[in-house]
Amino acid sequence: MAALTLGSEFAYLATIDPNNPPEAVAASASSTQIVGDLSDGSRLTITGTGFTYDSFGEPVGGTVTGLQITHGGALAFSLSNIALPVATFADYLDTVEPTVLLTSLLSGPDTITVQTQVGVLVSGYDGNDTMQGGAGFEFFNGNQGDDVIDGGSGGGDWLVGGKGADRITAHAGSGVLYGNIGADTLNGGSGAETIRGGQDDDVLLGGGGADWLSGDRGSDTITGGAGADIFHQSAGAGLDRITDFNLAEGDRIQLDLGQVYSVSQVGADTVIDLGGGDQMVLAGVSQASLTGSWIFLA
Repeated sequence: MAALTLGSEFAYLATIDPNNPPEAVAASASSTQIVGDLSDGSRLTITGTGFTYDSFGEPVGGTVTGLQITHGGALAFSLSNIALPVATFADYLDTVEPTVLLTSLLSGPDTITVQTQVGVLVSGYDGNDTMQGGAGFEFFNGNQGDDVIDGGSGGGDWLVGGKGADRITAHAGSGVLYGNIGADTLNGGSGAETIRGGQDDDVLLGGGGADWLSGDRGSDTITGGAGADIFHQSAGAGLDRITDFNLAEGDRIQLDLGQVYSVSQVGADTVIDLGGGDQMVLAGVSQASLTGSWIFLA
């Protein structure tokens, strides 16, 4: 299980000119560590086991277990809990694109942590990953596996589950949460989020704020929480159950333009029927209490 951290100085990496990289001004090496201090104030540290060197001081044997880059004493990039032969690691650095390298190294149940406030796009690749955002903007894509994705304290994140049964949480701002494929749990937190379940039977939690929620396909359970929420339903989306529709809070139902529907009282619930088995159930809501523009097409 690899651990990837994009530190507070992550943006520094984008300033490096590959045709004119900073020069090494000091270096040290042992059986477990290679350290290079560079002319721009950065430091490269490679950790591992059993490092051996040729007569020119070049590493020729051993296993690389981690890589860290700092700039001005602050972390820019860290990758740990890996295991690559030195020769393979050197080949990767010389011939492989960074994204291809990360795809290979992050193929299991990995932990990805973002500390930088610079906007980043990060993919979890394969495996059941844990992705933790920070104070900046993150575009997380869990990709394969049952992922746990947390946007962190920053607002406006785009959080996508990919395939698998994912758990996605936002905290503040007007972000986007999309479960995609799998039975996902999406929690919008305190901001005004756009939350879409995707395929399968999802659980959507709006939290605070005026959220837009759509279960999409599958039998979904949707709770808007506080705020004036919009609950969306469309043809082919299956059976969705709204647990807390509250007209007094400003909640509304949105259907697609041209959608034919009927509304009826079924027991204690109001049922919006779109035909073909597609329904939206407003749990515990009396149809007689629904007045004004509580439902609209757009």
